[in-house]
Amino acid sequence: MSIPFRPRAMGKTELALLYFPGSKPGNACRNFNRMISHAVGLLPALEALGYAARSLPAEGIHQTRLLTAQMVRTIVRYCGEP
Repeated sequence: MSIPFRPRAMGKTELALLYFPGSKPGNACRNFNRMISHAVGLLPALEALGYAARSLPAEGIHQTRLLTAQMVRTIVRYCGEP
């Protein structure tokens, strides 16, 4: 019996490893970013919650590394549970 997934605030790498178990952290993150960009409507939904896919230092925007519980719930809604 597996433990049910409960959305909570977590690091992006931590969630990526749940979606891509057995992957190295860097590979899991690349696959996770690809998954986010290919899920229709997910990236705009995350950006509305404050998610930044990349850093833009000149504009004071830094890449999101910590996902809020709401961001995690949104990812699960679009991509299913890890």
